[in-house]
Amino acid sequence: MRHDETRTGLIATLSAFIIWGFAPLFWMHLKHIPSAEVLAHRIAWSAPMALALLWLRDRRFTELRALIHPAPGVRRALLLSTLLIAVNWFTFIWAVAHDRVTEASLGYYTNPLVNVVLGRIFLGERLSRLQWAAVGLAGLGVAWLALSMGTLPWVSLVLAFSFAFYGLVKKRAPVSPLTGIFVETGLWAPLCVAYLLAVPETPWGALTREGSTAALLVLSGAMTLGPLLLFAIGARRLPYSTVGMLQYLAPTLQLAVAVLVFGEPFTSAHVVTFACIWGAVGLFVSGSRQRRRS
Repeated sequence: MRHDETRTGLIATLSAFIIWGFAPLFWMHLKHIPSAEVLAHRIAWSAPMALALLWLRDRRFTELRALIHPAPGVRRALLLSTLLIAVNWFTFIWAVAHDRVTEASLGYYTNPLVNVVLGRIFLGERLSRLQWAAVGLAGLGVAWLALSMGTLPWVSLVLAFSFAFYGLVKKRAPVSPLTGIFVETGLWAPLCVAYLLAVPETPWGALTREGSTAALLVLSGAMTLGPLLLFAIGARRLPYSTVGMLQYLAPTLQLAVAVLVFGEPFTSAHVVTFACIWGAVGLFVSGSRQRRRS
């Protein structure tokens, strides 16, 4: 049974990261739609899909009903996580639409290292010397890219920090992934629907203009929920260290899509930066193994 659980977890986790890795191919087909409109559709379709899945799991909505009058700390955490995930989703959609997928992949490479720093600052988690060296090397890589470009790689930083703080805040709101995603999309859904009804030209914007575009906009809800649920299934069945290693698959695939499919430039500055990030990942993994052995 344990072997079957591990196999299920591995398949689910790999599936989630593969979907996230190739996600730019999906969102690229919507680049002709304003990013705010795409985000509004993504949220508007995710909320009812999540509610339907909640109903299938528990028709009494036990966990959801318990959140009607949550503790103040849980309420604040859910409101903050709702804001952070919207920022993260919008930035990624915008990055794909504006040919900045390479920067997006850099953000998701950096995210685990940002998690480490936030864990030290806010949760008092201790870091080994190798782990601190990893954080420093990653910082040097981002700084080098900023100096070479003459501007901060803000897409990378926003994605890395928004998702890192999102994960940190979720620790303060112990709800299931499906319930959490419904709350986070459900709180935004009325505003998104109102925005879509007010879109110039036609109500609901692109949804009423093209059949293929309309289908993709509706599917954006499944594109959001699917990998999140697969990740939740896998994370419960695999060691955390295994999940941590597998998570680098997504930005690696995103980088490959950016350079090989979209033809985004990969300059010498990018080579140095990604070399620093990959080196930081190696140091971080080595530091983690040393701490487990000790």
